[in-house]
Amino acid sequence: MSKAVFLNDVHAGLSGALVAGVHYPESVTEVRSLVRQAGRRGWTISVCGGRHSMGGQGFGEGCEVMDLREMNQVVSLDVTKKLVRVAAGMQWPGLIDALRGSGSGLTIRQKQTGADEMTIGGAVAVNMHGRGLGMAPFIDDLEELQVVIADGSLLRCSRDENMDLFSRVVGGYGCFGIVVEVTLRLVPLRNYRRDVTMISADRVVHWLTSQQKKGGIYGDFQFQIDPADEGFLRDGISACYFPDENGGEHPDFSRERPELDSGRIEKLLALAHSNPGEAFRQYTAHYSATDGCHYTGDEMQLSAYPTGYHARMEGCSSGSEMISELYVPRSRLEDFLGYAAVFLRQQRAQVIYGTVRLIERDAESALAWARQPWACIVFNLHVDHSRAGLDKARREFRGLIDLALQQGGTFYLTYHRWATRRQLLQAYPQLPQWLERQSEQDPEKIWGSDWLRNLRETLAKMPRQWAKITPQRDWHGAF
Repeated sequence: MSKAVFLNDVHAGLSGALVAGVHYPESVTEVRSLVRQAGRRGWTISVCGGRHSMGGQGFGEGCEVMDLREMNQVVSLDVTKKLVRVAAGMQWPGLIDALRGSGSGLTIRQKQTGADEMTIGGAVAVNMHGRGLGMAPFIDDLEELQVVIADGSLLRCSRDENMDLFSRVVGGYGCFGIVVEVTLRLVPLRNYRRDVTMISADRVVHWLTSQQKKGGIYGDFQFQIDPADEGFLRDGISACYFPDENGGEHPDFSRERPELDSGRIEKLLALAHSNPGEAFRQYTAHYSATDGCHYTGDEMQLSAYPTGYHARMEGCSSGSEMISELYVPRSRLEDFLGYAAVFLRQQRAQVIYGTVRLIERDAESALAWARQPWACIVFNLHVDHSRAGLDKARREFRGLIDLALQQGGTFYLTYHRWATRRQLLQAYPQLPQWLERQSEQDPEKIWGSDWLRNLRETLAKMPRQWAKITPQRDWHGAF
């Protein structure tokens, strides 16, 4: 007999739900049994792993939650084909360690940045991306999936078998079935040299693409977070990673390499709340000191995340950070950041962290967010959990979405549920058809979450004049 439990995401802490119970299956057989039981008993099932998504995708009020983290083993490794098959509950550190221990000389191609304790199945569900140059979202790294559908059947999904389901499960937020196994494409484990430079937003796209042409494999740009600085969202630091021409099994430790462990990250996060200018100065000083340092291709993708740090920060225990990712055509990046700087200053928003990456087009997933090569802008904003603070955050995030849409861009659905009906339909015109197909494939409503419920409710509302945050006329002459 399951027991009601309150669950929440581990970042923003704003997607809490009282779920009917939590199940921890240890095998595909057990997953299939639970799904069939749900059909008999009228349960609605949510699927979660590391609980990092902030929009309520992993659980819902009154749902039975299937937490897959006990399914965390490597099923098989094909060194010749460079493929690894893993249970969907495996997290990135476990997979990296297993590949290291295999002696295969292979590793992952990309993972999410900012945190590590995320499951491979969760990465499939949100169609994540890393900071690779010339890389599309995660669907490009997938060979095949094993998926349990609403009647308890187990289906193999790939580009040549059940392709339609494959395209809907990747980036489908658990609404088309439970991914129980993932076959992932691997790359050779290599050593990389980090090249660091100070740069401004008007040069970022050209800089990163030029580094890619020179052989750079990974790269991004962190921008100034202090609104009092004239370089707010404009000036910053870029790090690119190049294969080490010297090769070798281990990186070169001939010089001391500064590290950002979780303790130092927590101090920088605290400083970003109280003195963002100094926090950014220390952050750029750290990265500048790593110029020329060497890293292996797996370790340079790992990122410590100090969960629960707000409770340890004086004066900030009632708040948290929430992320939003916006995507704009690369030619519009400078304009977008300029308008965003004015808007966020007007709103007195508190930017804790921000970065820019380049993403290639995804032509395969049904709910694709990377519909063209984008510049990806990540904002991590502080949110006070009072009613006024949540209203303020809602205005800020909706405003950023509008700015991206005005530049011909879009936004990521993963992080919150504050987008309006107009914004959802403009960014994802395929959503009504996607939801219709979801209902067809799940007529008994086995799959559910607060995110899916909110999406249906928002799109079902009659069109009306939504509160719209648009650039004021004087913004265009502000730069």
